[in-house]
Amino acid sequence: LWWLLPKASCSDSRQNQGELGIDCGGPCRSCALIYPKPIVPYWARAVPVRPNLVDAAAEIENPNELLSSRRVEYEFILSDQFGSIAKRTGWTFLYPQERFIVVESGIEVTRKPTRVDFKIINADWHLQNDPKPVIAVEQREYRVEETEGRRISAVNMTLRNDTAFDFAQVEVGIAILDANENLVGANRILAENLFSGQRRVLKSIWRYELTGDVDIILDSLGNVE
Repeated sequence: LWWLLPKASCSDSRQNQGELGIDCGGPCRSCALIYPKPIVPYWARAVPVRPNLVDAAAEIENPNELLSSRRVEYEFILSDQFGSIAKRTGWTFLYPQERFIVVESGIEVTRKPTRVDFKIINADWHLQNDPKPVIAVEQREYRVEETEGRRISAVNMTLRNDTAFDFAQVEVGIAILDANENLVGANRILAENLFSGQRRVLKSIWRYELTGDVDIILDSLGNVE
């Protein structure tokens, strides 16, 4: 009675017709696309910068070997003992197996947050066919400087484009941690017109002196165009 069986397809909940998994692989869609691994959040923290303003940062990783996402939508949720006090949504993109620093600056709060939650709202996955841009961040240096009679904090770094083509803009997210991995400061800076083979000195500035000892400077590239 084989002729009574439904014709093999990519939606029959069976592994047949040369599929590598159930309804995926072979003549069907990639198994990696149908069963993507979830993005891994490692930590999420916030630091006050002014009265009623905080900066937030989170470190995440894309564990997928073949998948990147053109748009990863996320949300920071800041709370205290009485409940949620602020939320901030945003988006970025991730390359395969990339570890990434998400930064959101100037979040308005009504009370001091004691807890920071970070969640992925949605990720638009696709197979990564194009090579990842070869852009290196090097020579990071934290300094406290005097300007207009006040002390400010700054991170100087060098951005090097080893890719064979130019970029209209490259965004760099920065998170500064102390020896106990508490968040000291977070910022985002934009480099425009980064040409192939070029080295560019960038400077991330906080208009005040950061409070706490600087031990770790983390960075990641986002929104490369």
